[in-house]
Amino acid sequence: MSYFPFFVDISDRECLIVGGGKIAYRKACAVLKYGAKVLVVAPEICEEFELLKKEYTGAVKTWQREFTDSDTDNRFFVIAATDDEKINKKVSEICFKKNILVNTVDRKEYCNFYFPSIVKKGDIVVGVSSGGKSPVLARELRKKIENAIPENLEKVNVWLGDLRPYIKEQIQEEEKRKEAFENIYRMCEKKGDILTEEELDKALEEL
Repeated sequence: MSYFPFFVDISDRECLIVGGGKIAYRKACAVLKYGAKVLVVAPEICEEFELLKKEYTGAVKTWQREFTDSDTDNRFFVIAATDDEKINKKVSEICFKKNILVNTVDRKEYCNFYFPSIVKKGDIVVGVSSGGKSPVLARELRKKIENAIPENLEKVNVWLGDLRPYIKEQIQEEEKRKEAFENIYRMCEKKGDILTEEELDKALEEL
């Protein structure tokens, strides 16, 4: 079964990570980049998490103890990343019952969402998933996509976002606005950079 690629705002959302090893650390790094608040629960927690606490002040908590069922309370999503399959399965089953999003490392049947292989250039995010069948395939495809993204694309993206109110003000008809943005983007793509005022005026004149 394929998975629908929701893009979800997880800023200030509560994430529970069960497990304190290197894999748990990598998962924490991934979600912290998007503004999540992370609680790590494990009897042993690797020292890298102390560095994360300093880097993401106030966003990372560690509880050095065994997992309990109530740790999942009020969590937006949960990651089970221990080296004990029984614990991972237990975490997954609790989350399924509570309708909480859960990702369990290396066990497709214990997940209701996956971490895609991600390309991130500022606000431009591309996620590649193989439906849990082949992480290697997803990773290699991600590399190809990353290499295909133009260097200045994030700069163009920010500029186009800033331009939206102006275009909406200048062009009332929705189809014409769509045509304008397509024309402007094509010119940006050809130039490899944002347009000057003169180039923008020319793009609008061509409509």
